[in-house]
Amino acid sequence: MREDMTSFIERLPIVEQRFGVSLAGLYAYGDGEYIYVNGELRSERTLDADLEVVANLYDAGGRMLGAMEHVVSADNFIGFDSFSMLQDLDEDQPHVTRILLFVKKF
Repeated sequence: MREDMTSFIERLPIVEQRFGVSLAGLYAYGDGEYIYVNGELRSERTLDADLEVVANLYDAGGRMLGAMEHVVSADNFIGFDSFSMLQDLDEDQPHVTRILLFVKKF
């Protein structure tokens, strides 16, 4: 059974601003075992360095249950990059209540 978890996504706009990028088209869902996070990294300028899109997965108690990463190469960046990340959480998937999505230098 697919559960839409998009409302669990939290972004850090100040970090996106720092790198001159934005995250868009975001969609997250769980299927009882895996968590999927899809979206795009967009920018109107070239990237100064390779970036990593990170999704940290938390439960209601604030415990981090897992993390996913997607690397965006500055050399190959054309103004946007799409990502589709997944994490196998086994029985912990139903406990995810927060997905913190941010970018950092790779």
